[in-house]
Amino acid sequence: MKKSYTHLEYEYAIKIRKPVFTVVLSDSLLHKKAYEDSSMQYFETTNISLYEEFKAIVLSKMVRFINDIKDIRIAVLSSLYDFSKNPSILGWVREISSITQTTIHKCYKCGKEELLPLKPDFNEDEGLDILIKINRWHKINVDRPGYGSGLDSMNVDFELCDECLATFVDSLVLKKLIYGDEYWDSIEEDFVDVEN
Repeated sequence: MKKSYTHLEYEYAIKIRKPVFTVVLSDSLLHKKAYEDSSMQYFETTNISLYEEFKAIVLSKMVRFINDIKDIRIAVLSSLYDFSKNPSILGWVREISSITQTTIHKCYKCGKEELLPLKPDFNEDEGLDILIKINRWHKINVDRPGYGSGLDSMNVDFELCDECLATFVDSLVLKKLIYGDEYWDSIEEDFVDVEN
């Protein structure tokens, strides 16, 4: 019995210390796909022991289970984004590939993408325009949620475009606390008489 190419590639990546992320199709998704299309084989039937061995290795690491095929894209983009934030990981392309370093901004809400320089060059005519474009992207980083949270142990670190952040803030019940006093429609009950 031979290991699958996926199994061999995974072991090799671990051996040479390549960063690895794993997306695993949930059993419910596999059963659903098998039900919808009986002409395809969704479950290992030939090398079950090797499959179980590989599955145990993969599941011993951090994995993302998905319940819908469309979630593969989200899981991959999210994992790649996490890798991009790790300064110890050098990509496939040399880190300094040109004089002007750029970064791709991706909105996790609407999917908008924009390639921009890391910082504007004010010696060029469009320097101020680039600064404005950069300032329309917002990093959201929530401390890693702890035990008991629905997001327990997940890395809640993502980016939103200006429009999606504004929409999110506008959806908050206490948005006036964010916007400041000039937006607060104060009423008498808002003030407490400190002397009494």
